[in-house]
Amino acid sequence: MKNIMKLNWIITILLTALIAVSCAPSTLPAPTQAPTGIPGATSTPAPLLSMKVVTFNVLFGAGIDRQWDTELPNNMQGIDRSPLLINYLKQLAPDIVGLQEATGWDKGSPPYIKILADQLGMNYFTSTGRADSALLTKYEILEAEDLSDEFNSVVRARLLGPDGEPVNVFVIHLDSDSEGHRSCGVQFLLQKMQPYLEQRTILLGDTNFLNASGEWGVKALEAQSWQMVAMDSHFKIDQIWVAPSMQWDVTEWTAPISQEARQISDHWPLGKEIRIYSPSRDLLPVATPTTLPQVIDLPAPVTEKISNPQITFVEQPESACKLQSWDAGWINESYIKGQLRLFGKKDWQSGSSWSASTPDGGGVFLDFKYNAGAEFNIFLEHSTWAQPDYRRFGLYLANDKFRSDMWKAETPLGGDAWSGAVQPKPDTWYRLFLAVDKNTRLVGFLWEVDNPSNISSFQKEMDGDWSDLNWRLATGANQGRAYVQNVTQIIFDVIK
Repeated sequence: MKNIMKLNWIITILLTALIAVSCAPSTLPAPTQAPTGIPGATSTPAPLLSMKVVTFNVLFGAGIDRQWDTELPNNMQGIDRSPLLINYLKQLAPDIVGLQEATGWDKGSPPYIKILADQLGMNYFTSTGRADSALLTKYEILEAEDLSDEFNSVVRARLLGPDGEPVNVFVIHLDSDSEGHRSCGVQFLLQKMQPYLEQRTILLGDTNFLNASGEWGVKALEAQSWQMVAMDSHFKIDQIWVAPSMQWDVTEWTAPISQEARQISDHWPLGKEIRIYSPSRDLLPVATPTTLPQVIDLPAPVTEKISNPQITFVEQPESACKLQSWDAGWINESYIKGQLRLFGKKDWQSGSSWSASTPDGGGVFLDFKYNAGAEFNIFLEHSTWAQPDYRRFGLYLANDKFRSDMWKAETPLGGDAWSGAVQPKPDTWYRLFLAVDKNTRLVGFLWEVDNPSNISSFQKEMDGDWSDLNWRLATGANQGRAYVQNVTQIIFDVIK
């Protein structure tokens, strides 16, 4: 019996042990955090490449040229800060560096950018102009181009990554004085970066906009799902972004803000080590231009006279990038909520002109109104007033009559009344159309916006010295007030 009881006791202990083991949790490897840019990933794959990326505005060329000293803080005037920059970059050992205000670095023999690149053992590419952007990289530069304009400095380069696949880099320095210019620069960038959205593409530089400011450029990048990697902790305008399709994260490495770095510039350097997990896909095709829209809702006399009119530009006052606009001295003129306002000044000291020309075979629509007693004109002109090749054709209001406004050099050719039913009425919106075809036919139409059937016109054929000219829209006021809006440019085949 004792043996049986002992056996039962042993069996009970064994069963208890087996039950305890079966109920214990399995030992699993700790989950790893998904890299930024890989939504829903459950584990971290091995990165295809890891690269240290740095952007730094070096403030007027880091002092290699004394001509910019007056633009510098007092403690930086008369000092060549480039040795500090070289030493700092050597300590960082970056793979890609985007520099802004590399001013004058494309000058000299050899240019300073080459001297710097040689000391760092890197390849280089730079833009030209006062607000230069420059690229330094350990990678081979397959091709590069300068995309800078009058206000924004941009360089684009295609690099050969260490894994044998391309890495695209855009180094930018957007205008510091104008949100409009910055917005225009971002709009241009979005267009230029579009083919690279499916590739490993990095945007870095001095954006001059605060990410939290609500500025249009930030919203536009975020709307296209560009991902911000980092921004500097000082001005918060030096930033690094990556393309929407990239899968990435960052290591703990960051460019240190050393005392040496603070002596180089008023900006602080920004640097991150980016690990990339996604390969580059094919370049996207460049978007093909859409067919120009047809002009619609025109009065019958206009459609009968103008063949195949197509819109090439429509004034959009709320557009972030104003590719065309009114230009004036802005003393007797203003532009408010998409409306040009002229305040008449004796001897025609109030006036404005449109920034883009209209060639033969083109025309302009616009809307205008005026107050009682106004004297003003709206016209297309070629060349500069009083020059031998000066030509003008348009509409002139004086003494409550619409007449033709025409000049050849300093000789007046106008004064004819426009034929038709339109009678001048103050505070009434009119639509005006002016066009010149390739056979030197001049034509104008005028009608009330709220009553298109009430229309007047003017047409004249000129001789050969009116052909092959570029025309610019302009307007002026001698007294009273005039208001102009909704500029639309078109092209057409012929005036019948």
